[in-house]
Parts: sequence; C-alpha cells; structure tokens
Amino acid sequence: MKNLHFLVIIGLTSIIFGCKNSENDKVINAGDLKTGGKLGDLTLSGVNKEADVLTLEFSDEIEVEGLMIFDQSPTMISIDKSVLKGKVDFNGKTIDLSGYETVSFTNYEELAKYIPLEWREESMTDDWQLKTEKNKKVKVKLKINNITFNSECPFPVSANITEVLAFDGKTSPKAVSASKSKKIKAKLDMIVLASDGGWSQFTDEYGQTYMFFDDGNEQLHENIKDINPNSTDHKYKNIWFDIEYKTVSLPFYDGGTGNTENRDVEVITSISVSGKSDKSKSAIIADLTKMEFGAPEDPEWSLKFFDDYMLFSRDYEASVVKLSYKSIEEGETETRITGGNLSDPNKGSDFIVIMKKEHCELSMGYENFPYSMSIKSEGKTICTGCGKYVK
Repeated sequence: MKNLHFLVIIGLTSIIFGCKNSENDKVINAGDLKTGGKLGDLTLSGVNKEADVLTLEFSDEIEVEGLMIFDQSPTMISIDKSVLKGKVDFNGKTIDLSGYETVSFTNYEELAKYIPLEWREESMTDDWQLKTEKNKKVKVKLKINNITFNSECPFPVSANITEVLAFDGKTSPKAVSASKSKKIKAKLDMIVLASDGGWSQFTDEYGQTYMFFDDGNEQLHENIKDINPNSTDHKYKNIWFDIEYKTVSLPFYDGGTGNTENRDVEVITSISVSGKSDKSKSAIIADLTKMEFGAPEDPEWSLKFFDDYMLFSRDYEASVVKLSYKSIEEGETETRITGGNLSDPNKGSDFIVIMKKEHCELSMGYENFPYSMSIKSEGKTICTGCGKYVK
C-alpha cells in the first residue's frame, strides 16, 4: 500500500512539473502578438513585424539589478534576472526572449552622472571613458521603462532609465560634482538655437570643434552679442577667444517621451578675447586703406594707409613721415600697428598706432565717428583723433 502511495505521489509530481515545463516551452506565434496583450509579465505597447525584423515595445516600468557595462555607445547592464520572458516564433525561427542577459540604455547620462571623477580616464574617441578596473564590476539598481526588443539590433533589449535606486552599494546616490575646468583658445563658428536651448560652437587652434550649452554665463553674453543665430557670417569669425569650460550634468526636457532627463554638457566658465586674429596682414591693411583718420585741430594731423606703407602728416602737410608696416595685431575692438620711419631710417623710435572700435567725437563740433586713433612715438602720445570708412 505504501508503495502504491509512493507511485501516486511520483505520478502527480510528474504531471505538475510536466505541465510547468510545457508552459515554459510554449512558443507563441509572432502573428498572435497584439498591442495591449501580455508577453510574460509585461504588457505590449507596440508590435512591428517588418521583413526579417521583429520589434516589440512594452509599456511597463520595472526594476532591474546588475553590473554596469559603461561605454558611451552604448552603456548597458548585465542583468541578474531576465527582463523579458517567453518564446516567440518569427518567420519559422524561435526567439527565446529570456535568453538576453544585457539591457542597453538610451540615456547613458543617467548613470554617467554618478561615476566619480577618479574612475574616469581620457579617451581617444570620447571626452572620457570608465577605467577598465571599474567596468563590469559596479552593481547598480535601476527603474526602467520604454523597454524595446529588436531582433536585428546588436543589443536587442534596450530601455530608458527613469531612476537610479542604487549605485555601487549606495542607495539614493548623489550625482558627482562637475569635472575640472579645461582651457582652449578658439574662435566662434556660430551661435546655435535649438529645441533644447542655446549653444555656441567654437573651433580651437587644432581644428577640434566644441559645443557649449548656454547656461546664462554673463561673460559669454558680454563678449558675443548682436549676431544672427545659426549663421557663420558674423563679426567675430576672425577673433580668437581664451575659454575655460567644464562638464556639468543639467536637466533637459525630452518632448518625445515627456520626461526630464539629465545630460552631461559642456558650459563656458570664463571667456575673453585673446587678441589673436585669423586675418592675414594684407587683409587687415586692405581694410585700413578704405579708411581715413585724423583731426582738423591743434595739432592738425592725418594718417593714410596704402598697400605697402603709411603716410603720417602734421600741420597741414608741413611735416610728412612715410612709415613701414613692422607688425600688426588685430583684436575684437582694438588694432595695434607698429610703423618704422622710412623718411628717416636713422630715427630710433617706432610709431605705435592704436585704432579702437568705439564712439569718437572731435571737440570742434564735427561729425561723430565709429573709430578712435592715437599715435605714440618715443613713449609719448603725439596725437589723437577719429576715423571712419570712406565711401
């Protein structure tokens, strides 16, 4: 009798486990998948069957845990438990959704902002990368949504991070402080207005392009103003700037998802005109030949520019000096020209001509001018006046 009971128990156990295995091994035809239906524990919000590609979207928000695999294209997590469940027959091929052990993220910045600065190292392709000894060793716990499966993607399971619940053993982690400031010398390409805010694009001395988010920095607005957005034709295109910048994590609204997400962006902390000009010496001289400078009063003087020399006259041309172009430095608002005395080469002191872009008036009631000029010799200012372009 005991043996009979034992056989009955074995039989029931076989039936129970046989049913369970049968359920796990059940293969669902992709054609039967519908929006709003269930697949495993998750609800389908989109089903797309196109040629050889099956794309499934899920509406649920869930929690996952695992080891972070950090790479800016893309960042992933090696999950402890499968996000997806079930088997699907698609075009005669069985896809086991529980067999995918990683989830890639559409917003890696949400994890990046918790990575300590000392874990980061310079990268040839990105601004920084995670040190090898930390990669695949940091455990994280996340809330994710917008879960998607794509049968032809190199990383088939992707999701959006909505919250970082734990990072490297710390619950409710705090974002790290901004990175250290960096310095470059660069010129402005354009001011860009986009749906996510204002940006300034610069190119440095080595051809590297930088995009800086406009976080309201007053120095930036003081140094660069009154130009049309999204245009490369502006008055600053030949001006070099000394720039300090840093990387910070800032919130941005995503109109596509309706979520506000943090992104790492570079912002300018300090900017000033460096005085270095991109214009050639001949190009600067060509501009100057179109202008006239002087003052009609005590002492009367004028300065005229030609392609190969300058003529400085005083006292109604009673005294005329021919000057060479020894050096020219052009900044945003000031041009400095050093002229050698060609009329008297033995005269030791050079003439220093300083032209500034500023409002200028002459004391005898003449018209206003857009440029001022002063001329120095032997360390003393010998005359001041105004200038303008000649039509």
